[in-house]
Amino acid sequence: MAGRPPKKQCLTDLMRRSLAAPGPDGKPRKALLAKKIVDLALEGKQWAAEMCVDRMDGKVATILEHSGPDGGSIPIAIDPADAKRLVEAVERLSDGDTA
Repeated sequence: MAGRPPKKQCLTDLMRRSLAAPGPDGKPRKALLAKKIVDLALEGKQWAAEMCVDRMDGKVATILEHSGPDGGSIPIAIDPADAKRLVEAVERLSDGDTA
């Protein structure tokens, strides 16, 4: 079978159902999992602390910077005929032509 498995067989769905099932205390198992992660964070497990902070405050955005050779601009080569067609298309759109 190629591609994504049927919904009932995908790992995400299986985990969701397993975590929704009641634990020994009758509460959803995801509550037990959350408590365990918090406990591990309080014990000094960095990955658990990061997970807690990410869930509460949102994950910090990763900044990616791209540059060309030697940190300069990224060179872009465009065929003159393509450039002309692009300029014409932009001019048509600015005139209200959507075709």
